[in-house]
Amino acid sequence: MESDAIAQLKLQKEELLNKVGTLKTELQEWRQRLDGQVSGFKGVSSILEIHFQFMCFDLQSPCHDGFCHFGHACNMLHGMA
Repeated sequence: MESDAIAQLKLQKEELLNKVGTLKTELQEWRQRLDGQVSGFKGVSSILEIHFQFMCFDLQSPCHDGFCHFGHACNMLHGMA
């Protein structure tokens, strides 16, 4: 009887170790996917930041051909209307 109890405990221990191993693997895979998403969002954020900087530069740059960007008349944008 006592050996049956020990065998049962060993079996339960083995099952728990397998479950822990599976959870560890799943956690590592989840972390890798999360890291990939974070890298992707950082890339998008960098691109948006660059576009924003160019837009700000465009808005501050002199007008060409009498018109500023976004189709507004240059003199209207600079308060010379």
